Amino acid sequence: MSTSSSSRHEPPRGRRHLAVVVAAVVTILIVIGGTALLVLRNHDSAPADPGGTASPTSTAPSVSPSTTPPTVTPSTPTPDTTTPSTTPSTTPSTPSEGASALRALTPFLTAAAKLDRQLQEAAAAINGAGPPWTTITPAAAAKVRAADLKPVARRIPAGLPPSLQQAVVLVYSDLSSRRHAISSFEIVGPFQPPLSAGETPTQVGLQQIRNGHAAAVRFDGDLAAARSLAAATASIGKYPASSRKHAEVLLLVRYVELANGGCDTHGGAVLTRLPVIKWLEVPSVGTYWTTNGMINGLEFTAKFTGTWHIELLAC
Repeated sequence: MSTSSSSRHEPPRGRRHLAVVVAAVVTILIVIGGTALLVLRNHDSAPADPGGTASPTSTAPSVSPSTTPPTVTPSTPTPDTTTPSTTPSTTPSTPSEGASALRALTPFLTAAAKLDRQLQEAAAAINGAGPPWTTITPAAAAKVRAADLKPVARRIPAGLPPSLQQAVVLVYSDLSSRRHAISSFEIVGPFQPPLSAGETPTQVGLQQIRNGHAAAVRFDGDLAAARSLAAATASIGKYPASSRKHAEVLLLVRYVELANGGCDTHGGAVLTRLPVIKWLEVPSVGTYWTTNGMINGLEFTAKFTGTWHIELLAC
């Protein structure tokens, strides 16, 4: 499976923008396993002991890239309660690990945990360079680039039930928010994030990293919840490559990436609601593109040529 992320000039008609709500906090922390790793402090705060612990100063917001996110109430999977007529039972059975969705989801969970560790290493490297930041060293930039979202995205199974798919998308959006919040630090040389009038590179760098705070705080809990739900969910079937189930995984991944890294954004989108995908049975053919459906109000194209090629029409 592969997505098409090519950009092209599009006329004003049909464009949509992603609105991302960003939580602003004073101290940015990546919290792992009950300890806290200091990422950055506000530029007007005194340095803190990086070996200490801290509690988040705000609760993680419910953030959706859509300005009017739909309400999605995924159903809780029900274990198979069918028993032979000779031995009736009213107690539902819990799927064993081998018969649950956990087997299919384990590669994703493992890749997500690995990326979490890589993001911690990148945060430590950024910490070691500032603030303030003037130059990004090859070593620090390499740590940021090593934190790659693609291996995690490739391991999202197709055909998950809505509740489990929501849990997986939430974990992926946590990682995407954190990764895109430090994307300006992956370029070796003078630190030059996009600036507005009157801003300094350090001010912009601090604000971008703040965007990943909520996702960092909640990641451990979201990953554990996805694992627990997978263990309690019946195993999932396999779908042919041409199935729309595979295309929908790519759509969800691309949607999360646009929310956190598209349209000049740098993290901040934590998807606590599953985006709604609607396919058009008869594609809408326009002057510049063919619309195959909508995801949370954004038009998308989807074409299968041995693999799915997906493009969201935004920005």
